Amino acid sequence: MDYIDLLLIHEPTGDVHEIYRAMESAYLRLPVQDAWGVVMRKDDPLAQRKVIQVSALRGLPLICSRQGMREEMVKWFGDELEKLNIVATYDLLYNASILTREGLGYAIGFKDLVNTGPDSELCVRPLEPPLASPMYLIWKSIKSLRQWLPFCWRN
Repeated sequence: MDYIDLLLIHEPTGDVHEIYRAMESAYLRLPVQDAWGVVMRKDDPLAQRKVIQVSALRGLPLICSRQGMREEMVKWFGDELEKLNIVATYDLLYNASILTREGLGYAIGFKDLVNTGPDSELCVRPLEPPLASPMYLIWKSIKSLRQWLPFCWRN
């Protein structure tokens, strides 16, 4: 059986072309984006809002994406960044969601990556103004992906 190394990521900081050329990888920007939101407990007063603006985050303990804080989140926070209480950063939103579930802060991350089902204590509210990141499909070599690429666009 043939195996193919694929990686699905969100927009990295810096020049995408240079990053993947250095990694000897190829990439394809997908026609979808992931929206950012605030992960919180369902019983939190902030959960009553339909959207979250940066002003609502002042004074709250925030857990932010380490990668997102390099560029995307900094732009979204704008002048408010210095007024915010960023208590931690994360690499995996799952880990930040555990901290949030335990009441240690509000995680800011991609809204569809956290379990918010009926059995979960968490919910996600989208950011306002909206913030979204492009997604990329990355593979090690064009040769290895050539045979699989047609399956990606069937539907």
